[in-house]
Amino acid sequence: MTMIKGLERQSLGRSVTVEPVVHSLQVSSSVSSNPMLALGYYLLLAYVFLAFSRVLDILTPGLRLPLVFYGSMAAATLLSGCLFRFLKTSIGRWLLALSLWLAITTPFSSWRGASLQFVVDMYRSFIFAAVIIGLTTEMDQVYKLIRIIAYSIMIGAVLSFFFGELSYGRLILPRGTFRDPNQYAMTLLLSLPLWLWIAKGLSFPAVLAPFVCLIPVFIAFLRAGSRGAAIGLAAFCAVQLWQASLARKAILFFMMVVVVGGALAVLPTYLKERYFTLFNADTAEIGDVRERQQLEGGDVGSSHARLALLLTSIDMTLAHPLFGVGAGQFPYQAWVYRAEHGQPRMLATQTHNTFTEVSSELGIPALVIFLGLVISSFRALRSVLKLKSSSLYRLPQRVIDTAEALLLTMVVLTVCSCFLSLTYGPLFFVIPAIIAVFCRAVQNDLPGWRIDSIAAPPVAIRAAQRPPAGPVPGLGPGLRRPVSYRK
Repeated sequence: MTMIKGLERQSLGRSVTVEPVVHSLQVSSSVSSNPMLALGYYLLLAYVFLAFSRVLDILTPGLRLPLVFYGSMAAATLLSGCLFRFLKTSIGRWLLALSLWLAITTPFSSWRGASLQFVVDMYRSFIFAAVIIGLTTEMDQVYKLIRIIAYSIMIGAVLSFFFGELSYGRLILPRGTFRDPNQYAMTLLLSLPLWLWIAKGLSFPAVLAPFVCLIPVFIAFLRAGSRGAAIGLAAFCAVQLWQASLARKAILFFMMVVVVGGALAVLPTYLKERYFTLFNADTAEIGDVRERQQLEGGDVGSSHARLALLLTSIDMTLAHPLFGVGAGQFPYQAWVYRAEHGQPRMLATQTHNTFTEVSSELGIPALVIFLGLVISSFRALRSVLKLKSSSLYRLPQRVIDTAEALLLTMVVLTVCSCFLSLTYGPLFFVIPAIIAVFCRAVQNDLPGWRIDSIAAPPVAIRAAQRPPAGPVPGLGPGLRRPVSYRK
């Protein structure tokens, strides 16, 4: 039963007793007046900025300021009594299930001591998600969180113009997470739907500012030379065209062709050929001997190696279907596996595929849980987008734009995860957590968007006519009382 049908059944069926609006206003007031909750939220924004910009990795690599913000916001969430709020959303329960299964598999790891660091990384990501769900209670806070992520990723792109280095012709930052060009390119790509969302909320000429901010992001993205991220960009464009109205499809397609074509025209020859080279470099038009050797030996070899890693990870999943080989243990076990089967040995490396990383290292049950998390995130957003055609509710356009932007972000993350190992990092915890708090905020504000409530001006009348909002599919029961009645 979708959220729309549930709400329509409540409105057309039996009468529902609604608590007085005065009580709801008191709940909202108590939330806004909680100093620990407010402090924790601003600590969360600061930590998100540092985590997505990686600015301290470059400017002050020895400073432990992110750890200070992390511990402080987690403590504030605990003291405010909101740390376990994630249990009220199905996304949060999927995240908990994945974390608990990791703990179950650790004693069965092929190298328990080496798996501990990956266990710490995942639980750090899980607490990050729990803090987001616990501290973000209103729609305006969701908007601020999305903006901070976009701003911080742009700062990470700008840093490349001053501190960037070339590694085999590809742009990287010298230290930290963004030293991996694939991880760098994917993170930059995640900000693209967020900047377009920011632009939709502005009028001319302010609407031009987000597109100006996208220029360094797009330049850094192209110079990183990630083919997996390029496939993610293609998926983004496809979904953007699918979401657009018939009148806008031709305009959008023309703009995409112009932007991508213009970008490829100014790229260095090596990067341009790299984007179009997968398993054979015979058709590449490169005259420089060193660049051709890199294309044939490094890039084509990388494609063959990733295909071999994919097949090895599938074989390892079938050989260890229940508990896997242990968190973070695929690289060494793959090296041993290939040696035992007389196959060419490669350097110990990750699977470069999040789904097979989960299945080979944590077992098939973990893969089922992970897929449940991804599907639950998409279902929650689709349930909000279905309200566009509801005859009972009139959602603000900003809410619809936010749902579409988060859907695009989740598409980019899911596609790029087929070419990167992201199991223990924060992205598959943070993005679903933001989706959870956004859909919960929609659920809380939904009674105020009821069409007959909008038409009735007195507050008391509106309160008397509002049915309680039903649960959003994929989020569980949620909050039974609206936090606020903002339109």
